Amino acid sequence: MGLNEPIIDSCFEGSLEGLHRFITNETLTPDDFEEGLAAATEQGHADVVSALFKAGVPITEMALDFLPGKKLKQEPLVLRQYLDHGLDPNARQFSGEPVLVYAT
Repeated sequence: MGLNEPIIDSCFEGSLEGLHRFITNETLTPDDFEEGLAAATEQGHADVVSALFKAGVPITEMALDFLPGKKLKQEPLVLRQYLDHGLDPNARQFSGEPVLVYAT
């Protein structure tokens, strides 16, 4: 089964309303939520990142790879959400870069 594009689009666009329509959908997979978190993270949508974490979406290596954001500078509120939800401040991306190097 493929990924649920509407939830990923909602996360990418920063649509909390769109996300809330999907959050309780029992047909969504962990991959759908992981892709949504990665999209919201990349685009710097702190409110969507927060909603996904509150819904129980875990921090994954994929999401960390998108932490630099779309311009290699991340919104401070997105980083704060990650730290508040268990990100080790000394964490590194898959490439070995420290994740906090992208803080604005």
